[in-house]
Parts: sequence; C-alpha cells; structure tokens
Amino acid sequence: MAQREHAHNGLMVVEQDAGVAVVLSAAGTIDMVTAPQFQVHVDSVLSREPSALIIDLSRVEFLGSAGIGVLINVHNNAGDMAYAVAADGPATSRPLHLLGIGDLIHIYPSVADAIRELGLAAGETG
Repeated sequence: MAQREHAHNGLMVVEQDAGVAVVLSAAGTIDMVTAPQFQVHVDSVLSREPSALIIDLSRVEFLGSAGIGVLINVHNNAGDMAYAVAADGPATSRPLHLLGIGDLIHIYPSVADAIRELGLAAGETG
C-alpha cells in the first residue's frame, strides 16, 4: 500500500492507495487557511481518475466552511467515481449532517464502513 504524507499549518494529509480506493486522510484543522492546501491534495488525487476516493476525517479536530466546500467540490467533480467521507465525531460528522451534506455525499463512521458500503471490499464486484 503506497502512502504519502504532507503537513501544512496544522493540517496533516496522508494519501494511501488501498487497492480498491484512494484514501485521503486528514488530521488537524481544515479551515480557510488550510483548505486551499487540502484542495490541492484532493485535486492531485482526482487528476489520476481513481475508481474510488474516500476522504477520512476521523482525526480532524475542526472542519470549517472552507473545508466543507472542498468536500462539495469533490462531489460536484466526481463523475462516475465512487466517493465517500469517513467522519465520526462532533467536529466533523455533526456539522456535515446538520448542514444536510449527508444528502449529497455518502458519510460513514469509518473508512472500513465506507469501503464495505460502497461495495469496494476485496472480492466484490460492482
């Protein structure tokens, strides 16, 4: 499993090729200062046209409106790509659900749940 790590002003981004999906994990703060760098990482993944992208926010301590905007941009540009967000906690899951983002984007409590629910588990075909 290939992995790349990047840190920017309180935001750590780790990209993993999980075979069935690219998992982009963030830790720290995604706000108006760090969201542009987060968008750069997302765009880099999208430019490779993966079959699936899961954004893992399980270690994010603050998700501001700029970060939510990045998630919506992915949704708007996903095309046929399977896309989900792993978010479980008051800093991520709660604001996403309160704002109705769950009506646009598949949100799961963990990366494993996202892989399973999207039918991306090893041996499954979709």
